[in-house]
Amino acid sequence: AATYLGQAGFKTNEVMSALPDTLNLAAAGGLDLARAADIASNVMSGFNLMGGDVAAEMSRVSDVLAAAASSSNTDINQLGDAMSYAAPVASAYGISLEESAGAIAIFSNAGIQGSRAGMTLKNSISQLANPVGATAKKLQELGLSAADVNPEVNSMADIIEKLEGAGAKATDAISLVGAEAGPGFAAML
Repeated sequence: AATYLGQAGFKTNEVMSALPDTLNLAAAGGLDLARAADIASNVMSGFNLMGGDVAAEMSRVSDVLAAAASSSNTDINQLGDAMSYAAPVASAYGISLEESAGAIAIFSNAGIQGSRAGMTLKNSISQLANPVGATAKKLQELGLSAADVNPEVNSMADIIEKLEGAGAKATDAISLVGAEAGPGFAAML
């Protein structure tokens, strides 16, 4: 665990202060300590959480992952795989760790787990951030603009609320975010 944390850029004192939360994550996920450290540090890097209070961010990441795993049809390993795809894009658009984990939990409850859940979130964010083609057409049919669904200025919850308020249904998901992300997005709608 200390090796993975060190490789991720943790200083010695940060490794020592992060180990208790890493151990809690390992226990929550039934993982060995090294795997828990690898997952948590990757999520921290993906969400650009390495610059501040690393111990507090490790606690946050551990708590969020454990909560998502214990309240949905996924586990810590699958969340780690999902976040490896989704975290950099979600972070770039200001989608929080908590909201990303919540979306992945919803996808997982619909049977879209692990890397597929991460790709679903990544592709949904990307498609909504730059709506063209079928996405733009469906938004126009719903009376919405690109700004209404832009993840850079709207949370995913706000986007879903706006889409539902405009009458979007699960059957509109593929038109909105594409064939690959559509099934998971349908679960959110």
